[in-house]
Amino acid sequence: MNAQRNRRSESRPVAPVTSSDVDCRPRRSVLPLGRVLKRTISVFIGALLIGAVTAADVAPLEARSDARAGQIRVVPASDRLLRKAAEREDTLGRLLKAAQPTIGVPYKWGGTRMDKGVDCSNYTWQLYRSLGTEYDGFLSTMAMSRLQRANDLRKISFEEALPGDLLVYGHRDRVGRWRGHVVILVDKEGDITGHKGLVLGAHGASIGEVQYVTYTGFDKGYFKDPQMRLANVLRVAGTHQKTDLD
Repeated sequence: MNAQRNRRSESRPVAPVTSSDVDCRPRRSVLPLGRVLKRTISVFIGALLIGAVTAADVAPLEARSDARAGQIRVVPASDRLLRKAAEREDTLGRLLKAAQPTIGVPYKWGGTRMDKGVDCSNYTWQLYRSLGTEYDGFLSTMAMSRLQRANDLRKISFEEALPGDLLVYGHRDRVGRWRGHVVILVDKEGDITGHKGLVLGAHGASIGEVQYVTYTGFDKGYFKDPQMRLANVLRVAGTHQKTDLD
C-alpha cells in the first residue's frame, strides 16, 4: 500500500512556483540570488557614501530642525531705509546699488552665475569685483576662515567691523566636512536701516536665495545655529565705510 502511494506521489505533476511562493522554496535555491542583490546594493550605497565624504572638503549648509537652531528673517529690499542707504556715496551705498538686481537670485552650491544661481562665497567676491575693488579672486569659506592677509583681504576683529566687511562662519560636521557661510555686513547696530545685525548674502537652507537677513546669534558670534561659529571678519582693501547717514 505504501509503495503504491509513493508511486502515485512521484507521478503527480509539480505545480509551478509563483512569486508568492518564493520564500517557501528551499534556501539553497534562492540565497545566492539574495546574496548577490544584497551585495550589489551594499556596494552601491557604500560608493555613494564614500563619494559624499571624499568629493570635497566642503558641503552646503543644511537645514536644522532641532531646538538649538535659531531664527533667520528676510528684510525686503523694498524697505524704505534700505533704499535710502543705497543712495549713499560710500562703499555701502555702492554695494547696495550693485546688489539690487541680484536680490532673489537662487542659491546654488558651487554656483557662479549672479543671474542664475550662486553660492555665498562666489556672491561676495563677484559683488565686490563689480565695484572694481582689488578683491577680485575667489576664496572658499574654509580658506577665508583661516585668512590673515591675502587677496586684498585682511583680518579684523568683530568690534572693528563696519558696513561692507565680510563675516565668515563655519564648523566641521560629524564626518569632518567643513560647512561655511559668508555674508556682507550691512548694519551692525541698526542705526542705518533700523535692523540690527542686517547682512547681505546668498543663503541656502530655508532662505534659498540672495537676500538681506537678520538672524539669531549675530551679537553672540554665530549664524542661527550655535555650531555655525563666527570664524573670521575680513575687510576688503581700499574700501571706505561710513556708518552715518550724512
